[in-house]
Formats: sequence, structure tokens, C-alpha cells
Amino acid sequence: MFDQYVAGFLDGEGCFGIYKNNKGGIDAGISVGVTYKPILELIKKEYGGILYKTKAGTNKTIWRWKIYGDPAINMISRVAMYMFEKQYQAILLKSYLCWRAEQPRWDHYKDIKTNWSNVYWIVDEMKRLKKEERFV
Repeated sequence: MFDQYVAGFLDGEGCFGIYKNNKGGIDAGISVGVTYKPILELIKKEYGGILYKTKAGTNKTIWRWKIYGDPAINMISRVAMYMFEKQYQAILLKSYLCWRAEQPRWDHYKDIKTNWSNVYWIVDEMKRLKKEERFV
């Protein structure tokens, strides 16, 4: 039952993303930022990831949970079937993470352009979905 709850929670509050980071590498994962910490603690306990505190523009405390890599693949495998709004984003992210896990370790900071083009279609589709109102 928890997987179904988390699927709905991620449909409403989750962010599925693949981004170029400020070091020239690629970050890919799931994140959620909310003011209610206990639900994120339960999610972290069940699926892994990191949980930390930040501040919003109004100086309000925001709790942010993020998950990357193999733990994100496992989580998506468990919850994507119950998702509605962001199911396609979850599947795209899982596809990228699985592809990345199969690649030899490359230096993200030197060889990013070559490897980025290998999965550009996934990244392009994620960007398109983010622009559509129903996937924001």
C-alpha cells in the first residue's frame, strides 16, 4: 500500500529530472520539497536517498528529499505502475538511469558532449514534458 501512496505523492509533488550540473556532469534523479518532514522520513527509510533542510523565499523551512542511481531505479520499478500524471517521466528517467548504469565510467567533465548525445532523445522528451502544463 505504501508504494501506491508514494506514487500519488510523487505525481503531485515530485520532480523527475536529468540536468547538466555546474561541474559539466549529469545529475539524474527524483526530488521532492515540502514543509512536512515526517512523510519524507518514511520515504527515505523505505527507498533510500538523502533528506536535508533548506529555506524558501519566505524564510519558511522546506524539507527536500532526493534519490539517484540504483536506488532511484528500484523505487521507480516499485511505484511507476501506480502513477498517473508523471508516469511517463518516471519511465524516461528509469530508462536513462539504466542506460547510464550499463556504461563504462567516463569522465563526465571531459567527455560529456559525446555521451550526452547518446541519450539526448530522453533529455529532450523530459524537457518537452516539463513545458506542458499537465506535467509541471
